[in-house]
Amino acid sequence: MHIEMNILFTLGSLLGLLVGGGILKLVNHLARGRIQFMYAICGGILLGLLFFDILPSTWHLYDLRGVLLGIVVGYIIMLCIDLFCINKTAKFHPYRHLSY
Repeated sequence: MHIEMNILFTLGSLLGLLVGGGILKLVNHLARGRIQFMYAICGGILLGLLFFDILPSTWHLYDLRGVLLGIVVGYIIMLCIDLFCINKTAKFHPYRHLSY
């Protein structure tokens, strides 16, 4: 019984990796160096996970006040990290290394 479940889990993981690799090759072929396109795809996947999976299941399991408190505390922590830990004096340009 346990061996069959392990084999199914292994085959499912392998299938997921193969599908993910195929999608990666497809997106790489479509993007062809357009990093904004890749950012949009990744951002869409993250927003879809957040709004269609993580938040509804969290609201189902926990009280709404706890979820909202977690969102507010997470936002405040990220804001503090941005304000105090990230060097904003450095002149960073994302395309500086490219020569035309």
